[in-house]
Amino acid sequence: WIISEADPFCRFGNVEGKACCPKQCGKCGGLGCSSISRAGPEYQSELSCCSEHIVSDASRDCSKVGPPCTITQDREEEDQPHSSANRVKANTALGNVLAFVVPLASLVMGVYSELVY
Repeated sequence: WIISEADPFCRFGNVEGKACCPKQCGKCGGLGCSSISRAGPEYQSELSCCSEHIVSDASRDCSKVGPPCTITQDREEEDQPHSSANRVKANTALGNVLAFVVPLASLVMGVYSELVY
């Protein structure tokens, strides 16, 4: 249940204020958040499904780990075209395109040079 990969905007969890609970909780906080049946017997659900417990644990920052964690970045930043999250997405996409295009261009140039000479 504990996701080790960073999830700065809580895409893989449920949000309640600044708290990000695992999806398995059903919802974050509220009545019954500490119920073992809500999160499953293998998990300390009070620590993972109760928003007040998550926010009080400053060691689990969503920009470093996944749910349960505390959201420290502004969620509106996710939708901004120049946000750091979108820059990372764009750079990753560009890297993936270049990884395909550069070898393809080399192949085309090799075939072209053999046809010309």
